[in-house]
Amino acid sequence: SKLLSCSLSAVNDSLIKDVRAHYQRPDSKEYPANPLLPEVAKHLDTAGFNNPLTKIYITSEPLHGLSCVMFLFVLEQLQKLKWNKKISTLTAKNQRDGVDGGPLVVGVITILKQFHSSHTTQFLRYLAQYVNVSVSGAKASRNGNLPTNAISALLFLEQFCSFSKIDRKIVDSLVPAYLLDRFTHD
Repeated sequence: SKLLSCSLSAVNDSLIKDVRAHYQRPDSKEYPANPLLPEVAKHLDTAGFNNPLTKIYITSEPLHGLSCVMFLFVLEQLQKLKWNKKISTLTAKNQRDGVDGGPLVVGVITILKQFHSSHTTQFLRYLAQYVNVSVSGAKASRNGNLPTNAISALLFLEQFCSFSKIDRKIVDSLVPAYLLDRFTHD
């Protein structure tokens, strides 16, 4: 069992290096043998060497406006969610709504993962812009507290980045770091 696990890991690492080398120098490095990849993928899935959140299940043509539609969908759903500090996730304000934060985040990640990474980047930009505008609009009218809608969006963004393994530096380039450090999970 341990020998098989180590062997699969070594083959996987080797194939990943070959694929990366091919994309860095496509004219001098060939793409790994086509029958080898699906066969190794089956063994890796069976052994548990997979991450369903990073797996691409389908390929399709680019959809213009997908990131905007996903952003608007998430914005609508965020109004139905609140932070539950006991279980550290977004939960439904009203149980009849039938929405839960964790599955919503994972679903959005999975859908965006099926398309070019530029859709995910644009989605994050939309969400960051929403937070920035909400906070700057609230500064003029409030006593310095972050608005509820901005906090919900920041919590969603935090979970999105955590589940999808997006580096915090990317988010810091979109949302000022002091906003991410300032809000609390209360």
